[in-house]
Amino acid sequence: MDTTPNPRPFAATLADRGVVYQPNPAPGNKPIAVGHRSSVVAALPERSRLDPPWVVPLQAQRVASDTTATAVAAAQMAAVLADPAQPYGAALSVQVADSDYSHAAYLHTLSAFSNHVVIARSASNRVYYRPAPASALACGHPTWYGAPFRLADPETWGSPSQSAEWLDQTASGRVIRLTLERPVDARTRSLFLSKVQPSTHRSGQAKFPHPAPLAQVSFGFFIRSAFVRPPLGSRSHA
Repeated sequence: MDTTPNPRPFAATLADRGVVYQPNPAPGNKPIAVGHRSSVVAALPERSRLDPPWVVPLQAQRVASDTTATAVAAAQMAAVLADPAQPYGAALSVQVADSDYSHAAYLHTLSAFSNHVVIARSASNRVYYRPAPASALACGHPTWYGAPFRLADPETWGSPSQSAEWLDQTASGRVIRLTLERPVDARTRSLFLSKVQPSTHRSGQAKFPHPAPLAQVSFGFFIRSAFVRPPLGSRSHA
């Protein structure tokens, strides 16, 4: 799931043309263009490492200027999952998405499909909150939130309640070590921290020193698909 721009800078009479995001390598230029953008849902078929990469387009829809890409994407995914002719609604399916799709409105829409798991990258500066502590006060409103869980501040993370580690290979054949950790708090039960580093490194430092936070919907299915995975060598504990 992602959006793709369709620049039309010279089509002055094109209906509903607007400013869309488009990477621009020119120094000092903003990553924007004038045109349309489309929301695309594609399936990633299972393949071996020797097979060429390819995807199966399932649905493409233009994002109008009076709506958002995530609103269109939520409607697209709901239609695909509700389609009895497609296998994704009845069987276990996993969706991967960028941080734009990690907010509550998008995740809540797809949480209605119990067999569907959304794995979305969370913004690195996002703040989650732990459960509020029990209060003995007889009056007044109880505390809404507990201590913050700041993704940008590892000092607030605490110890994970579950973790898994396994070896895998990149497309070039380089062996890497992946670590997945689940915070212990109930309010962050759908949050995982992933780390990637070479299996052997002279300095012992991680290839990517900052963990990538992952926010997802269905915790039970994600545990089954991500924590129970033995590629080259794995270990996990809870």
